[in-house]
Amino acid sequence: MNRIKTGIKNDYAVNKDYAVNELSALLRYSQVPTLVVEGKDDVQVYHRWVERRLFGTYRVDVLAANGRANLLRLYERRSEFVHAPVIFIVDRGMWLFSGIPKGYEDIICTNGFDIYNDVYMDAKLETLLNSDEAKKCRKVRSSITEWFAFEVEEWLAGNDDDNTGSVSFHLNEIIPRGSTEIDSLFRKRRGFRPPKNKKRVKQIKNEYKRKLPGKFLFQILTRFLDVDGRRPRLPRSSLFPIAISMSDSGSLKGRLVQEIREKIGADENSIGLIKNQ
Repeated sequence: MNRIKTGIKNDYAVNKDYAVNELSALLRYSQVPTLVVEGKDDVQVYHRWVERRLFGTYRVDVLAANGRANLLRLYERRSEFVHAPVIFIVDRGMWLFSGIPKGYEDIICTNGFDIYNDVYMDAKLETLLNSDEAKKCRKVRSSITEWFAFEVEEWLAGNDDDNTGSVSFHLNEIIPRGSTEIDSLFRKRRGFRPPKNKKRVKQIKNEYKRKLPGKFLFQILTRFLDVDGRRPRLPRSSLFPIAISMSDSGSLKGRLVQEIREKIGADENSIGLIKNQ
């Protein structure tokens, strides 16, 4: 089986493996189907999306693996808990550009770069911006796209071991508040250069709701919606739940639920004991 680049140092992996051991033990004793997702935000989203279409028929648990690396390690140990359906759902990340590696095809992936993209695509949040805010938002998004296209090239070239690319940066580090351009000091620190693949830059710009990490889409919106004196003022803590609610009826959720139904309900006899009473 091919290994996935995680960028985790050996001494750090020891602690992570301990967490995976606990998750594996928990699943071995599970009596119901379980969705294993990356983090707390994922739990919030998938629980809401799935419960209305699936939980009415079956009892399903949603378990956070505390990170992508943990989830992939747990997936590789899935033979340890074969008695009940366990469904792994992971952010597509840089697989969006490289394809899903061999051996991981059975994992359900987000449609976009991450779960935030799948929420953002159907939420129509940009209608919350006025015309001036929307104009500035587009400029910031254009600059962040140039930077991210560079990160994609670095990852595809093997210069970044993390499957998410270097998206751990906050928007404010890359493009400071009050600016719409990449910060000069950040350029030097990161070794930024204009991306070579102009076609990919154009693709990301045209499909930004799917291909530009959703984390940045929400941070860009928050920059203009969470401002002193703005009415209504919408911090990220309010914006994300609003987005989840607005995206409930999206087609992406239908695809997700259908895939989960197929995995859980492949053998009707095997799920007879886990139907809600």
